[in-house]
Amino acid sequence: MKVIFWKHQSEILIALPFFLGCSLILIILGTILMIIQSLGFLGMLIFGIVMLFFSLIYGFVNPKIFSKVEYSENGIVCKRFNKILSSITWKDINSIRKIPLSRSMVNIAFVSNNDEIIVELTKKMYDTIMILCPEPYVKTQINEIEEFKWFH
Repeated sequence: MKVIFWKHQSEILIALPFFLGCSLILIILGTILMIIQSLGFLGMLIFGIVMLFFSLIYGFVNPKIFSKVEYSENGIVCKRFNKILSSITWKDINSIRKIPLSRSMVNIAFVSNNDEIIVELTKKMYDTIMILCPEPYVKTQINEIEEFKWFH
């Protein structure tokens, strides 16, 4: 059984569409106002194009965006555009450490000798790991993280 989760889903669903939408609105509005009024609105058009350019670069160059984490009985695989970025089997996991982002948000890193996969742990992801992971050592380490005590 394989279960797939998107990494950085809030950036994919909220931030990237917001910036793309704002830049397209600026481009369309700047073009219309340039045609109706004068060339004084050229700055709005240029700012919209620059914003669109940087939004597309951020979305497709940043390896965190559009990447997925796949959990299976064998281990964890991180993919981006169906290309495997990193892979760790459950037996190879040496430690699980928390990475604080803010007061309320914490990511966890599954660390092996060769690789590291960082994920934002959610309730669904926690339940999936507890079902698919055959290693009690990994389950115990996740359960010992203070921020995830309310998951079990």
